[in-house]
Amino acid sequence: STLNFNKFILQKSNLLDEKTFYEYIEYNIDSSNVYDSNDIKMFKQKILNMKEIGIINDIRLSYSLPDKILVNIYSNNPLYKINTDHKRFIIDERGQIFDTKFTHSLTLPEISLDFKNETKYDDLFSHNDTKNNQIDNNKKYLLDTFKILDWFGNTYLYSHVEKVLINQNTIDVLLDNTKIYFSKNMNDINLEIQKINQIVNNQELFDSLKIEDLTDLKEIKLFLKNQIIIKS
Repeated sequence: STLNFNKFILQKSNLLDEKTFYEYIEYNIDSSNVYDSNDIKMFKQKILNMKEIGIINDIRLSYSLPDKILVNIYSNNPLYKINTDHKRFIIDERGQIFDTKFTHSLTLPEISLDFKNETKYDDLFSHNDTKNNQIDNNKKYLLDTFKILDWFGNTYLYSHVEKVLINQNTIDVLLDNTKIYFSKNMNDINLEIQKINQIVNNQELFDSLKIEDLTDLKEIKLFLKNQIIIKS
């Protein structure tokens, strides 16, 4: 007899549970025997089309006798949930941003982002070429913020970040009780990231200040050219 693969099984996904998956592709596992080959083809296409949702990186289908189609969904590596007054999104480890679709079940640190400049968030997140210098500058500040958050994501401070303020002259990162000031006007934000990197695991510095780690400091100012100012 002809093999009839008609039962979709969500085998692996850190984004979706089975209920959400089946609802999205409009498939009822209890009705699998009534679906014909065209229906199965349509469900497969719906599943593969899910790759258009940015947070999903890859989808692989495989087959298991006698009747199962196994679905494995691989996501990009999400880092933080970002909340602004106008938009909610996910940032991944490469600084890419994604819609929050399918991410409600992810357990991620949530950060409040407050952009003080008068600007439309839609302009910041659009991919359209623009001749507006202010929007271009603001996009740079946003990208610098993502670079900073990416650095925090690779340290023990990862889950301590609570808020980011993009002010007139600085990008301020608020941890539990610590405020870290980065310059908005540095051509290369990586230079200031290198500065904070010199501090984060500096046990000799912590011993001299009689603190356990960086979160015991009140303020760190990184924006002066050849200095780091620390307030304990």
